[in-house]
Amino acid sequence: TKQEEYVTELYKQIDTLQVEIDLYQEKINELNVEVGKINEKIDAKNLEIQGVQDKIDAKELEIKDVRDQLGVRLKAVYMAGSGSNLELLLSADDLSSYLVTSEMLKRISENDRKIIESLMSKINEMVSLQDELKAQKAELDGEKAKLVEKRTELEKEQKVFTDRQT
Repeated sequence: TKQEEYVTELYKQIDTLQVEIDLYQEKINELNVEVGKINEKIDAKNLEIQGVQDKIDAKELEIKDVRDQLGVRLKAVYMAGSGSNLELLLSADDLSSYLVTSEMLKRISENDRKIIESLMSKINEMVSLQDELKAQKAELDGEKAKLVEKRTELEKEQKVFTDRQT
């Protein structure tokens, strides 16, 4: 009869709506999982960035120490004056004292060269770390953009779902 047909039609509509509700709920759940994964990536990236920043801070301290050492050495060289090998030879009491002084100056000069190389190496390391930090921050910005996109999509799906329920 008509009443049975009407009831059957209502059950069909209910079943169709339930399928739609299930699909929206599944989509919302998937988006929530994606948002969670993106948040995890952002947290991991923030930890990586902090690690790189800590390395940069440590490298800056190392550079400061080497620069201080170099400053002390330059001041000592300035105070001692610059003596040529000829001046050393003429001012030496004997050949032995000349050779000892010359060898000492060679070692000091070698040490100064090592300090300068160390400084340059540390500066290059810091520049490399700063480049890494920029790249990490760019990746973080990309993940944050994905997060905003997924949250917007999630909110849209939730709104459609809520609107369909009313």
